[in-house]
Amino acid sequence: MCLSTVYLEERKEEAVIVKEAAKIICKGNKIEIHTLFGENRVAEDFAIQEIDLIKNYVVLQKTSPQVKD
Repeated sequence: MCLSTVYLEERKEEAVIVKEAAKIICKGNKIEIHTLFGENRVAEDFAIQEIDLIKNYVVLQKTSPQVKD
């Protein structure tokens, strides 16, 4: 089983937001991160910058919030 570590902005220990992500869903400017144990995190105004399936990590990059009229 391959679970991934999810980082915000850069691949450093202090940037980890989820250590064992099992599922990631992108919905517009939101990224939902789910673990095997039912824990969920939502990162708003982020996009996926990098996914490494060999090393099992994902890096999220902050996007600029969209202005609504």
